[in-house]
Amino acid sequence: GLASGVDWVMMLTTDPDAYRALCDLIRDVNLALIIEVVKAGADFVFIGGASRELISPFIIEHFLIPDSQALSRAVHDAGGLVYSHVCSPIEPFLSMGYYNALGFDLFETLSAPPVGNVADLAQARRTLPPEMCTRGNVGLDILLTGTPEDVERDTRRVLEATRGTKHIVAASDYLFYDIPLENVRAMARTVEQWRP
Repeated sequence: GLASGVDWVMMLTTDPDAYRALCDLIRDVNLALIIEVVKAGADFVFIGGASRELISPFIIEHFLIPDSQALSRAVHDAGGLVYSHVCSPIEPFLSMGYYNALGFDLFETLSAPPVGNVADLAQARRTLPPEMCTRGNVGLDILLTGTPEDVERDTRRVLEATRGTKHIVAASDYLFYDIPLENVRAMARTVEQWRP
């Protein structure tokens, strides 16, 4: 029953006070839910991150960052961890440091073209705080259409680029049912055999 992304942007431009009130309400409801979910035993709480579509730096700086920080603090205070997934292109917001400010413990993904728009995975990982864990980055395009050898090569690329950081090798988005099983096995085997 919430407004669409387009409606949110229109609401912000026409009635910023109502927009802030809506954000406060959504944040406060989520805060109450988060505390109960972590108390019930959840290890991670998923919080949506800032994606590129329809989001300006103004919205991120004045709404998304403070609200994400409040939610992340609540999760941490309750003893949980915060996970966020953004599968759309994330530049230039990554380089601008916005993801560093959100309070996430685990973030995905830093995907290369054509899946995402992160040109240099090693540089992207250095941009994020060392205590933040990242996940993903083996191209879905390669997993879907490549050979096991292609998958092994891309998995080694991810391992090299994230060497010395907290990183979980996985697909650049969730594994699709039509990814050939031999490609999934090639990714897992390459990680298991990796010797930095």
